[in-house]
Amino acid sequence: MIMKTTRLLALAAFLCSYLSVPSQVLLWEKSPNGITLLEDNEPLYHYQSSTKEQDGKYARSNYIHPFYGLHGEVLTEDFPDDHPHHRGIFWAWHQLYVEDRKAGDGWACEGLSWEVDKIKTKINYGYAELNARVFWRGKLPGSAEADQLVREETTITYQPIEDGKWYDFDIALTALKHGTAIGGSEDDKGYSGFSARLFLPDDLIFRNKDGVVEPQRTPVEAGPWIDMLGTFDTIQQQKSGVTIMNHPSNPDAFKGWILRAQKSMQNAAFPGATPFPLPKGKTLHLRYRILVHPVDWTPQDIETLYSAYERL
Repeated sequence: MIMKTTRLLALAAFLCSYLSVPSQVLLWEKSPNGITLLEDNEPLYHYQSSTKEQDGKYARSNYIHPFYGLHGEVLTEDFPDDHPHHRGIFWAWHQLYVEDRKAGDGWACEGLSWEVDKIKTKINYGYAELNARVFWRGKLPGSAEADQLVREETTITYQPIEDGKWYDFDIALTALKHGTAIGGSEDDKGYSGFSARLFLPDDLIFRNKDGVVEPQRTPVEAGPWIDMLGTFDTIQQQKSGVTIMNHPSNPDAFKGWILRAQKSMQNAAFPGATPFPLPKGKTLHLRYRILVHPVDWTPQDIETLYSAYERL
């Protein structure tokens, strides 16, 4: 017990050296289609709880858009022309098997809907938390009505840090039927899972702890985090960075990063083309962090923060 307490105190001291003293005023603002987190009356992100669609297609809910950058710019896109099923910050899978049969495609918004059953929010000293209980609904073969197939409990925690911001995502998936599994695209790309459809500036570069990372058609094995630098604020022409972190507690079926410099999303590819089983009643936890940070943060700065994150 003494050893555990010592480690926790050391970690707390480490984090306190990075966290800013919270002087901001945080506020939740509800609307008919969701809820927005404000900091000093400026929006940070909007959680979409009601269903949105485009011309009767690509119906979806349970995602983040808009998601705002360091200088108040909107970072995300929704219903982009090239991939209208992409949506802000989202987590979805091409393959959903239930009772060992294909039940829908959450990535393409086909055959599934997301019933946001309950939202809880809280604000504490220096951070804000949103918890959403969501049921994935779909029709099984031979069924006349859509049924609850998977229960999702997602918690999004916001925390200001130094001159930046961090957002933690804890996504808990519990299968409600036997023979349930989730999987990515059925090719060598295997994309699916936690994704960000960002506005991509012309000067975008990708980095990891070792330096510049070049996108490939298939997943890039670039380590547990990927950073994006560029002029996201095109009005004031200000550069900043966005980092996505994959927590080490996630299953080792993580395939790497699907990275795209234009007209697409960035994806922490899980689990690839081979479906990952979700036994009925068992809960799968997936954890990710997004950092929004100044352009002068170095890969070593981000690696230091990741070292703290992996111990949580």
